[in-house]
Amino acid sequence: MAQFIFFYRASPEAMQRMGNATPEQQQAHMGKWQAWTQQNAEALLNAGTPFSGGQVLTGTGSSDVDGTMMGYAILQAEDMEAAQAILESDPFLAQGEGCSIEVYECMSMPG
Repeated sequence: MAQFIFFYRASPEAMQRMGNATPEQQQAHMGKWQAWTQQNAEALLNAGTPFSGGQVLTGTGSSDVDGTMMGYAILQAEDMEAAQAILESDPFLAQGEGCSIEVYECMSMPG
């Protein structure tokens, strides 16, 4: 099995839309996300966490991030196609335009 890390991203408009959700809408979304994590418990190695703020570091200093990356999680799957099949049902994607998931295969380090 390969490991994959995925990142939740949302445009500023999508973040505003999610921020304007009623407590009932927020609770309903969390219920869907919890059901999705339970359904995929064997594949999810780390259900991750949301992000708050952040910095881009370079050799000459740091600056604020663009704020579109919202969180991460780690899963295992046979290959990228299998990982994508799991993520296609993630309720985050159902929150509408501007919400996306980036997924990367974690490479083994030599030695």
